[in-house]
Amino acid sequence: MRRAAAGIGVLVLMITACASRDKGTGADGSSNAPAPPSPVPSSAPPTTGLPPGATGPAVPSRQVDFSRLPADYPHSLWTTDDGRTVVVSGEQSGCSRLTGEPSAQSSTEVDITLVSVTTTQLNCPLHVRFVPVPVRLDAPLGARKIVLTTRVDHA
Repeated sequence: MRRAAAGIGVLVLMITACASRDKGTGADGSSNAPAPPSPVPSSAPPTTGLPPGATGPAVPSRQVDFSRLPADYPHSLWTTDDGRTVVVSGEQSGCSRLTGEPSAQSSTEVDITLVSVTTTQLNCPLHVRFVPVPVRLDAPLGARKIVLTTRVDHA
């Protein structure tokens, strides 16, 4: 009999707690509202300078035209292979693959297009990560100016 009474008491307590939770208050009248989320530190890399893992000399920002990129795009470039490869730090999301291509090269300028190829998957992770995008040049970069642009393609 005591077990039955204790079981009924627990059941009544659970029903009361659930009913009061629906009203936004606990059994003692306190609020059941969730606490506001705590701020999450940004994992974005600095907008200038070399990111961790860069393996060559930085391309000076005065040598790069970033004006055609989104304002919050990273400004990190470096060279490898004696200047024949420019590596751009780019943004890649869960449903895209980022590549780079030299769209034009002259004795004074190199135009590089960062191409984001998105897939049509329904379930994509909603995250952005920063990846190194190597772009092979016909000749070492030297003092040539780099002009960066972006393009989105669909797979």
